[in-house]
Amino acid sequence: MPLLSPIFSSSFPPPPNPTSLGYAHILSPPLAPHVLSSPTLSSTSKPLFNTQCVGYAVFYPAVEPSRRWWGGGSGRRWTRWLPDPTVEMERGYEKFLGRKGLGWILRVLSYLIGRMTVPAAPLAPLSPPPSGSKYPLVIFSHGLAGTRNTYSQYCSALASRGFVVLALEHRDGSAPAVVLHTAESLSGRLASVSGEGSLTDKTEEKPEKGSVLYYVKHTELGWKEEEDSSLTHFRTLQLKARVREVYEAYHSFRRLLAAEADVADVVMPGADGLKKKEWAESFRDHVDVEELYLTGHSFGGGTMMHLLQTPSPSEHLPALTVRRCIALDPWLEPLPLPSASTESSPSMPPMLVINSPGFTVWTDHFERLREMVQRMDGWLMTLTGSNHQSFSDFPLLVPPTGKSILFLSRFHELSYAFIKGRLAQCPLVVSQDADEGKVKVDAKGKMVGKVAEVVLHLRGKE
Repeated sequence: MPLLSPIFSSSFPPPPNPTSLGYAHILSPPLAPHVLSSPTLSSTSKPLFNTQCVGYAVFYPAVEPSRRWWGGGSGRRWTRWLPDPTVEMERGYEKFLGRKGLGWILRVLSYLIGRMTVPAAPLAPLSPPPSGSKYPLVIFSHGLAGTRNTYSQYCSALASRGFVVLALEHRDGSAPAVVLHTAESLSGRLASVSGEGSLTDKTEEKPEKGSVLYYVKHTELGWKEEEDSSLTHFRTLQLKARVREVYEAYHSFRRLLAAEADVADVVMPGADGLKKKEWAESFRDHVDVEELYLTGHSFGGGTMMHLLQTPSPSEHLPALTVRRCIALDPWLEPLPLPSASTESSPSMPPMLVINSPGFTVWTDHFERLREMVQRMDGWLMTLTGSNHQSFSDFPLLVPPTGKSILFLSRFHELSYAFIKGRLAQCPLVVSQDADEGKVKVDAKGKMVGKVAEVVLHLRGKE
């Protein structure tokens, strides 16, 4: 029976492995607060890049919630896919798409999307790993117009295979909407849940006026005189801000799980102080924060590749020891030229890049990517028939969903095999010879290949 689109079923499909999943949204003050005085937002004259809060979602294997945990109700309450505040998120997407004023069509669509859930129990305790082992850690960076939940299928699939996944909530102007918390507003949030906290994520965040940052367009910025105000420079500044947020999220989570950690300065919407402590305790000594893997899509893929090439953005943010890195359709245009050296070395972790055909037949971009991945001794491949959004949850909103599920399962199979160091033995690539970037296209300029077929361009190190 074909899988219904979440638009109709109100829920995204469960992960490929029959594992109960948990979900938490975490907000915490940064370890190294940072403000860049320019550019500023024309609407407020405030600096765009102002790191006063780091936010991320956690997807993880969870203990099956009991009836008592669910509050005694007959129906399960999962995590809403559209993040809070939903009204502001809808406005942000209107702005990004440039289709403000679609009337009843947009209202109906907003209602349907607002009902959709991800089958992950909010604030459920972590399921203990097998005896003598710990869960590895994955950090995921979203692309333009993405959110912490936009790649829930990819993140949930990894979580179902025994990973703890941090999905970034970038505050660089690339998300449709995000609340800009300050130290004072975070303290206010902490005070608001000092009593008995809800165990669901149904209490929508109500931001203060002017505290929501919508998707930022280059034309909405003010710059200092004689400063480079080009779109390219803006994207590069976003890239640097994103790298900083990856570091901050890692160290935030690491501090949260430390034996001496004080959870008092961390906000977990829907949880009071006792619930936060219980949640953190369930993770303690069960996550290997040194076994770190990075992954991201589009701008997020470029973010992770740039992170590997550059030092820590602050002396207060210790360097990350990355085991492996996966870039999904990485967008390289924001990366400055000439790029920093990416020559393969003992300190450079193995790299896997999975493209959609559109990014592969983008000749100039692909050639730069191929050269970069080749210098890194990495893997480079394309999944035929997919498109740039196939890595995200968005294609599942439009029926039929069969092809979208197939693409996601391929991405997961390749990612999991690579993380485990078994990509060379993966049935999708084991019998292939790398084409070294000599891509076969038809008369219309489209890649040749069957739907969901892997085309191997570079075979890298394991």
